[in-house]
Amino acid sequence: MRAEFRYTHNFSFIVFVGIFSSIANALWGILLSIAVTINGNFALTAEVMVAGLVIVPLVIALYNRVKPDLSFYPIMAGIFFGISNALLLSIFNYQNSAIIYSLIAPSIIAFIAMQVIVKKKRISEKSLIRLIFGGIAASAGFILLSAANINLYAISTYDILLSLLLILLYGISGFLFTETGLRSKETSSPLLTVDIFEGIAILPFMLFSAHIYVFSGLTYALFAGIIVALGTYASFAGFRTLQKSSNIVSYSSIIYILTDSDILFLALIYEIFVHALSVYTLFGILLIACSIWYMSKESDNAFTIEQGSN
Repeated sequence: MRAEFRYTHNFSFIVFVGIFSSIANALWGILLSIAVTINGNFALTAEVMVAGLVIVPLVIALYNRVKPDLSFYPIMAGIFFGISNALLLSIFNYQNSAIIYSLIAPSIIAFIAMQVIVKKKRISEKSLIRLIFGGIAASAGFILLSAANINLYAISTYDILLSLLLILLYGISGFLFTETGLRSKETSSPLLTVDIFEGIAILPFMLFSAHIYVFSGLTYALFAGIIVALGTYASFAGFRTLQKSSNIVSYSSIIYILTDSDILFLALIYEIFVHALSVYTLFGILLIACSIWYMSKESDNAFTIEQGSN
């Protein structure tokens, strides 16, 4: 197996990784929305998107002669991402799909909750408080962004319940994916596992999709998968720099917050070209920036790392 390039751990690189992944996610959402609208079969669209995801790690895995990593975290990350993405795509043709897409942005709440539940014994009380308040500030920022770009009076109980379910699913998915990156010694192998099991998890949704099997719109889904695959590789580059850092919890949370900021880019594009920037958006950006700064103030001794854990 060929040795992979190791990046130097620094905060600027962490921010760059998060922003790059966020832009990839924004393009992913736009392309998939187009694909589902044209094709009509959300499960088929999701599977083609996964095919695009698989291409990048598969080519690199074959080049490096590595096999899929069949350990707990990449398998479970793939399963949860498959369920989350299939459920999200299933409502893309729903009249309030834009509302639900905006409302799931605060999935950082579920992500932080998973961090606290799983790693509570390894985080000091002071750091735990900082982590929780940073997550709350980021969540408030995302909620303000949502409030700026959707009609609050159009939200139904169904929208809220489905959004809460997706927040939980994406938060758990993000945590499992983050742990995969923080525990992996190689990149293409675990990512290939995540993508394969995501495709497997989507298969049962074929039973609930429209029984339409045409090729229209699927090119958009394929490119969506390829683009977001580049974002996942960027995320792993960030995780690999954190594996020996005591900032592992706070910095990985920052990557998640930035990656989840695709709604910010979509909102800015919409408001710059369609409407003037709203006060909600400006305060939302400020809160997200403050949460990232607050989390970044952790010293390298703030967290104790369980060395050698897998």
